[in-house]
Amino acid sequence: MAWPWKVLLPATTGPARVSANETLVNRHVRPTYQLLKEKSELIALANNQAQFLTRSTKPAWFGTLSKNKQPAKMTSYEITSGLKSMPSFDIVSEVETAEILNAAENSERELATRFDFRGVKASIDLKDEVITLSAEADFQCRQMLDIVSKNLVKRGIDPNSIDADDDCEHSGKTYSLAVRFKQGIDQPTAKKLVKLVKDSKIKVQTAIQGEKIRVTGKKRDLLQEVIALVRAAELGQPFQFENFRD
Repeated sequence: MAWPWKVLLPATTGPARVSANETLVNRHVRPTYQLLKEKSELIALANNQAQFLTRSTKPAWFGTLSKNKQPAKMTSYEITSGLKSMPSFDIVSEVETAEILNAAENSERELATRFDFRGVKASIDLKDEVITLSAEADFQCRQMLDIVSKNLVKRGIDPNSIDADDDCEHSGKTYSLAVRFKQGIDQPTAKKLVKLVKDSKIKVQTAIQGEKIRVTGKKRDLLQEVIALVRAAELGQPFQFENFRD
């Protein structure tokens, strides 16, 4: 990108004589240079921050050709940093896979000790973060769901992150029930969160970034207000707060 400066080069009575290795060639110039304009360009960064790149000059200095025909220095360049990074954090909704595995294994051990499940063909299987409960009757799947839910809570998993099927799937002599988990913030929930923060009039900026939401504010106290607001909201899904930046 060309900078909008101009150097006046009006014709004079004769060419200025300079050597071949000098920066100027024989041209019609007058003995003074004048720099006319300055410009600052605002560069937007990807993380909603900004930095000013300023290329400034010293128009108060006017150079003249010295006796040995060397062109005098005319400009200097200054790069000044602009706005500092503002405090920010991310709102996420995640369930640790390791804790899901622990809860499933604990549920299997508990199922093996249950008197009412003796002689019953029942199983608890975990695959791709989905727990599948299989038994000989619908009500037995419901009982197994209670066992799994209790063990999930013991492992620190919020009940609101559990997404179990409403009805059991019946195939032959087997009933099965799938238990999934809410991983990430979907678009409808993300829009509700953004609207919640906007309606609160807290002076922060929110941006949906995939399955998380970036919150940026000038002060940490404002971010703490947003955290308290989101924790108090009942959106049917637990949220965590991470990636704090000052």
